[in-house]
Amino acid sequence: ENGLELLKNIKEISSNTSVVMVSGEGSTENVMAAIENEADGFIVKPFNTKRITETLQKYLKRGGK
Repeated sequence: ENGLELLKNIKEISSNTSVVMVSGEGSTENVMAAIENEADGFIVKPFNTKRITETLQKYLKRGGK
């Protein structure tokens, strides 16, 4: 499975589950596909812990669980 297929399967099983995608390919097409499939965030590799922390904090401020 690729990441988008996994995201779709997760959302089908539990639409309330939060998913932040992590990918080495940060093309506009990949980011938009993730958003269209209800990803809660998208982080491009390589990344550092500050970037992950910032992304998760933004999500939690929006009311994520």
